[in-house]
Amino acid sequence: MQEQKIEVIFLLGNHDIPYMVGKPSYYSLVGRKNQEKVGELLFRLGTQVAFQLDDYLLSHAGYTKDYTPEGWHFEKTQFTSIPELELLEFQVGFSRGGQMNTGSPVWADFTRDLKKNYHPDFPKQIVGHTPVREIDLRDEVIDIDVFSLVSDYRPIGDGALLLYDEGELTVLPFPNWCSIDTFEKTVDRFLGLDFGKN
Repeated sequence: MQEQKIEVIFLLGNHDIPYMVGKPSYYSLVGRKNQEKVGELLFRLGTQVAFQLDDYLLSHAGYTKDYTPEGWHFEKTQFTSIPELELLEFQVGFSRGGQMNTGSPVWADFTRDLKKNYHPDFPKQIVGHTPVREIDLRDEVIDIDVFSLVSDYRPIGDGALLLYDEGELTVLPFPNWCSIDTFEKTVDRFLGLDFGKN
């Protein structure tokens, strides 16, 4: 993408942080020999917590009234950010079994935290933490997590993509997104990891 002069912004999610801070969680799926490699890759990719796209604030899970974006959230994470990343990782809301009123920008539940308690300064947000069947553009807080799977690998969502162009949002269908071929090409080509043998 960089060679083609296309800017890519990588947003940090709750499943990424354990690799970056060197403390894999029960939901970390990569085998032990690749955990450090994944953490290094996430730093090298320049992941960040949030991105402002015109009127929309983009993050993994969203900013509730309990969390105000900080300057470092909009910058590429550095190794010096590890203590702050650990805080975000452990600030889980009641709705997901945690101790906080609402979850952090990597843990907020879309329906129970974000839609009811979005940050008043950021009424327009795009997130992707809570699986949904389809992208709904009727609200200004939009969830695009339509790529998740249930435990037997059946898709939850329709795999559509959200296109933002000059202030306009368009949902683009992506039929047959959930296939072994797509997964293997993604893992092998872009990550260089062999998930099947770990």
